[in-house]
Amino acid sequence: MMLLNKLQNKIEKIISEKLKFYSIDESIIIELSNNIITTIVSIDKLDEILQAVCIVENIELDLFLSNKRDRYLSEARAAYCILAKEKTDYSLTRIGKKINRDYTTVMHHLQNSSNHHSVKEIVKKIR
Repeated sequence: MMLLNKLQNKIEKIISEKLKFYSIDESIIIELSNNIITTIVSIDKLDEILQAVCIVENIELDLFLSNKRDRYLSEARAAYCILAKEKTDYSLTRIGKKINRDYTTVMHHLQNSSNHHSVKEIVKKIR
């Protein structure tokens, strides 16, 4: 957390220096730096979730991101979508792009996979 505070202070300083000739309220600079930090943390969170699912299910990342539709891959992707939606504020489009899928696939996983026992087990292992 301390590292994020340092990073946020650096971002605020850079923004302030770049915009010093404009009369911009400091609260806007702080809000902008907060948005940048939130984006960075969320990106890391998606990577973290993706890696966790691959490790728990013993799936190589290339295979996870492939177009193959094997049941175990689909269940792992569903678990990723459920966890990503729970743990981040990203849109379905952004969650899907991370695994080379569109938002309708993510929506399908969220609506239809959360009741499957095997998907529940994967999610439970990672939570």
